[in-house]
Amino acid sequence: MNNVVFKGTLEICDLHAERLSWAMNTLSVPRPFTPEKLNQLTAIDMAVVDQFIVRFSKLPWAPNYYPAYWS
Repeated sequence: MNNVVFKGTLEICDLHAERLSWAMNTLSVPRPFTPEKLNQLTAIDMAVVDQFIVRFSKLPWAPNYYPAYWS
């Protein structure tokens, strides 16, 4: 991977990581999630969970670049 591609990939990864962090901090449901807690999600919380899932699915290789973030 050349330097330009790597920097672009890293910038995209940073953006997704910021959005993931926002999503986790925005959820009003305390963790750990349980089936009972998930059944009580508001429409806004469901949208935030959806945002988290979409962003996370775009980062299958992120642990290679951010090992401390994922541990």
